Amino acid sequence: NGETASPPWFRTDRVNGRPVVEFKEPSHHLDIPRFSAKHLAGKPFTIFMVARSGDLQFGFSGNSLSGSGGIPRLYVTRGSLHFDELRGIPTGAPAGKAAINTYLYDGSLLQTWVDGKPRGRREQRETVAAFGSGGHFAIPFWSASQFRGGEMAEIAVFDCALADTERVGVEANLADKYGIHERPK
Repeated sequence: NGETASPPWFRTDRVNGRPVVEFKEPSHHLDIPRFSAKHLAGKPFTIFMVARSGDLQFGFSGNSLSGSGGIPRLYVTRGSLHFDELRGIPTGAPAGKAAINTYLYDGSLLQTWVDGKPRGRREQRETVAAFGSGGHFAIPFWSASQFRGGEMAEIAVFDCALADTERVGVEANLADKYGIHERPK
C-alpha cells in the first residue's frame, strides 16, 4: 500500500537474523496516504516500533507525505512522541541499538515505553480529530528539514488503547523475535 519517492533498501539479517528496511539516503522515503487520518485521528491508539538508528529523531510522521510536520502533530520517533503540540513525551531509545518503542494514547493519557520500561507520560484530554498536512504516514520523519535515517524492522499500529497485559504480550513477542532481551523483571 505504500508509495516511494526512492525505494529504501531492504536488508536481510540485520536485527537478530531478521530483515529491516534501511533509510540511508535523503531520497529514501515510504508513505501511506491518509493512514494516520483514517486509523489514528479521533481515537485512542497503541503503536509499536522496532527500529535501530544512532539518530533519536528517526521514526515516522503522521502528517505530510514528505515526512515533515503539520499542526496538530503526530511525530513518532525513537526519542519522543509529539501528539498535537510540539512538547514531546520522551522515550530515549538507546542510540545505535535495536529497541522496541511503544506509544499509547487511551483518550486521556499519553504514555511511552522503551523495551517495556516506562519513559514518559502526559495528560492529553482532548482527542486530535485531524492531523495537520493531510494525516498521512511517512518514514522517515524529517526534523527541521533534516533527513533522519535508520533501520525500521517493524511497526504495529492498533486503533485502540491496549490493556497492560496485551501491551506487555506484544512487547514480549517483539523482544523474542528481534533478540531484544533488556526487559524489566
